[in-house]
Parts: sequence; structure tokens; C-alpha cells
Amino acid sequence: MTKVIAINGSARMEKGNTELVLSSFLDGMREAGASVEVVYAKKLKIRPCIGDFQCWYEKVGECIHSDDMRCKHLGTSNTSLSSPTRRISKSFEQTHANM
Repeated sequence: MTKVIAINGSARMEKGNTELVLSSFLDGMREAGASVEVVYAKKLKIRPCIGDFQCWYEKVGECIHSDDMRCKHLGTSNTSLSSPTRRISKSFEQTHANM
């Protein structure tokens, strides 16, 4: 079975335009038999990179921060497709309202 993790980057989460577009995309994935999980970036606690390059030289590939970037949702080892999204602006809404 295909596993899909969609990362919704909209601050409005389930109430935003990003969710409207993403949900249609994910419904199609479900209909095709995929296992789908949505992760909302706003709910994650992610610390910014401090640029000390420990992940490059000392512990290769391992961040010094113990935050939600290490959570099981974001691990892509068993994931066939990851779909990160970002906020869809008002201009999208206005452009497509006249179609």
C-alpha cells in the first residue's frame, strides 16, 4: 500500500484555502488505495537551524534539536509520496472565483 504524508503549511489549517485544494488531491489518493495522513505544520514545534553544522560533521544527518522534526510523521523512510503545501493567498481565491 502506498503511504502519503501531506504537510499542510497553512496557518489556518483545516479552515484555509490550502485545505480545500489539498483535500481534493488527497481524496484522489485515497480512492486509488493510498494510506493518507495530514500533518499541520502549525501544530509542530520546530526550532530554527542555528548553523553550527554539527549535523554535517559530528553527527551526520542528525540535528542537535530534539523537536517535532524528529517525529514519526516526518520520517519518510516508509513514505511513497510527501506533499508539502504552503498557504494559498487571496489572489488564488479571486482568480479562480471567476472561472
